[in-house]
Amino acid sequence: MFRSKNSGVKQEHPDKQVRMEHAHTLFLLACERLKNINNWNKYCAVAMADTLLTDKNGVPARGEPQVGDYIRIDIPGPGTESGDGYDWVQIEEIAGRNSRPYR
Repeated sequence: MFRSKNSGVKQEHPDKQVRMEHAHTLFLLACERLKNINNWNKYCAVAMADTLLTDKNGVPARGEPQVGDYIRIDIPGPGTESGDGYDWVQIEEIAGRNSRPYR
């Protein structure tokens, strides 16, 4: 914040406003990338794992993840026998912008 010489009113410094807008834009991009599970490996310089969003029955899914969906993770090396060679994570909660979970 700085005080204008003419008006005496406190205002945000213009550089701070630009940085805040840039940070907000990057935050929204990160949120979109988190929801794009099937493309996570494309965001890394070296893909170390393949991920796939599936429904509760293990059927590949498109679109935004939902509570109850699974993420199938294929990490190089031997996988678990119970997971058919994959690691699995079930989505239990999805938090919104205001950190209020929705189901």
